[in-house]
Amino acid sequence: MIFNFFVFLCPHLQYYQQESTKLRQQIQILQNAN
Repeated sequence: MIFNFFVFLCPHLQYYQQESTKLRQQIQILQNAN
């Protein structure tokens, strides 16, 4: 049961990590522009 939950969650975690790195890059670009 727990194993299935992790298998379901893993792709989502990867997606959120990618999105958060994109957001961080955008924030850095904005900070550099100021």
